[in-house]
Amino acid sequence: MTGPFAAAADGLAGAGWFPLPLPARAKFPPLKGTTGKQAPFPDDVRLTAWLASPEHRAGNVGVRLGDDQVGIDVDAHSGKPGGDTLAELVGLLGPLPGTYVSTSKLDGVSGIRHYRIPLGVEFPGELTAPSGIKAIEFIQWFHRYAVVPPSIHPDTGDQYLWIGPDGELLDKPPHVDDLPDLPAAWVNYFRRDQPTLTTAEQFPADPLQPVEPSLPADTQAIEPDGWSAPIVLDHGRPSDAVDRLLGRFVRELRDGRHPAARDATLALERLRERGYPGVDAAMDTARTLFLAAVTRAGSGNVRTAEQAEREWSAMVAGARTLVASKPGTAPLYAEIREADPPHVSGQLDAQVDGGGWRGQLIDGADWLAEGGTQPDPIWGDTSTMLAVRGQATLIAGPQGAGKTTLGQRLLLGVLGVPGYGTLLGLPVAPIEGRALYLAADRPEQARLSMLRMVCPEQVRDRLVIWKGPPPRDIKANPGVLLELAEAAGAGFVLLDSLKDLAVKLTDDEVGASMNMAVQMVVRAGIEVVGLHHPRKLGGEDSMAKPRKLDDLYGSTWLTSGCGSVLNLHPVGNDVVELEQFKSPNGTYATLTLRHDPTTGTMERTTGSAGDLYRLLAEAGAGGATVGHLARCTVGGQATDKQLDAARKRTRRALDKLLEDGSAERVPGVAHGTDAQRYRAVEL
Repeated sequence: MTGPFAAAADGLAGAGWFPLPLPARAKFPPLKGTTGKQAPFPDDVRLTAWLASPEHRAGNVGVRLGDDQVGIDVDAHSGKPGGDTLAELVGLLGPLPGTYVSTSKLDGVSGIRHYRIPLGVEFPGELTAPSGIKAIEFIQWFHRYAVVPPSIHPDTGDQYLWIGPDGELLDKPPHVDDLPDLPAAWVNYFRRDQPTLTTAEQFPADPLQPVEPSLPADTQAIEPDGWSAPIVLDHGRPSDAVDRLLGRFVRELRDGRHPAARDATLALERLRERGYPGVDAAMDTARTLFLAAVTRAGSGNVRTAEQAEREWSAMVAGARTLVASKPGTAPLYAEIREADPPHVSGQLDAQVDGGGWRGQLIDGADWLAEGGTQPDPIWGDTSTMLAVRGQATLIAGPQGAGKTTLGQRLLLGVLGVPGYGTLLGLPVAPIEGRALYLAADRPEQARLSMLRMVCPEQVRDRLVIWKGPPPRDIKANPGVLLELAEAAGAGFVLLDSLKDLAVKLTDDEVGASMNMAVQMVVRAGIEVVGLHHPRKLGGEDSMAKPRKLDDLYGSTWLTSGCGSVLNLHPVGNDVVELEQFKSPNGTYATLTLRHDPTTGTMERTTGSAGDLYRLLAEAGAGGATVGHLARCTVGGQATDKQLDAARKRTRRALDKLLEDGSAERVPGVAHGTDAQRYRAVEL
């Protein structure tokens, strides 16, 4: 039987809600272990099991709110005074912004109003106006749950509905990202962790806008740089300036955890320098929220508790170093981004002027013990390592060689998309978090390329796209790549391609900035693969094969910071040779690939010694000639020049097989002639 839960659960989950099954035509009880502070949030496994149950499918549907959401449940029907309570609070704290409402009543007042709130804020169960009237409740992740459409009300038989901000009826749930923020005045009035105050003027809508309270006799007024109104230092609690800065930090924590914490620690240390009370308490609160945000499973680029503590300590140390080195010179939080960009706009935070370089000094023994004794492959095995963790990889090749196809297939592999667990016969290890794809070079062509490999739903919520060049110039702002990666919650970044991320790559200063940008991302524990192109080597054949790192375009710094550098070069009809110019483990791979751009496929064919052995084995006891083997690698449409090059590669590969005893010459034909045949030796 299909009921409200079966009809709505998948749509709610896709919109960011946490659906819960309820009894048919009832609000209560929820399943044991699905609500309260100790209960885990429902995941895909539990949702699938619930949807497989006829009892749950037929039931009503509720949602457990996320930890940055609140529902304001107003009862204004059947003589209940919720409407009066709401009107009194609006008069006190200011209006609530229009939002999405779930309700079974169409009286224009009753229902649950849904908002976003800062992480870590907790409200009481009931909203009480100064007059004492109630009939309004808060719903949060640890307290209650919301019954939502298309559930049936147990008493009236009416169906619950979604109503939009403009009063329109909706046919599907809103996405949680579209919920408006609960105004700061409402947050500060009801939050449990600070005193309740009663005038709206003390709670401006923007936590950083100054207020103009009267000055009690036992307070002093300070005029901070760039602020037009005085800030009151109330010796009984933290100053309003500290409260505002903490409020801004909590609000920005969702958008970028490291940048928000970095900026907040610097601003709070500036307030400490100027004598504002409450900084220590604010620092403790900010630390708690930051550690919770970056160690929470599913948040993207998850840190261990030890890593998170180290990162927080580094930011605090950097902020204090900067304040000590530039006493009294920097303005407060709202102006820091423009006035002090090298330290808060995502730049390398190991600069001497600030950002935590002292906190990044670690004991040598700890550093040596951080990983294993060998590189950890992302793509490859213990002998052939084409990409490894903690070291950037560069894939170069001319137009049409398939570097975008190869990069995209690697990206799908690290995301764990079915069918992409191996690439060119080598395993691809999955990563945590999302993948960020900077489609800077012809993004529409890149989109069509990936669409030939995967359907959109296979990468839903796992792949984040940035189309075109980055928002700021990398030469002047090398930290912009890290900002983009952190904003995307990425554990893997694909740069397509370097020439579209920065101009004048031949300039060593630009190359060094690009390398710095990549190293900042790698240092944050995010894997990086970049796509690039070779130089035009000139002469009669502008497509001459690159043979060394210096044959790739641009400054030497582009490859200096990479652990692995791969070069793709066309050698025949849809046949490409992959050669490793730089290796993380000292073993260099050479593979021959067949690339079909019309289908987005790229598979390994003959060319390397291992591939050639398999081809010889297939030829049987009669063996095969060099000419036959060479034609297999380049296809029937190859030019004489391409075929000649293929013969040379084949002879080199055969020499290796003959030397190690894996192949032998077939007797009866004079050695050195084109008719000489070779066959595999059974191992």
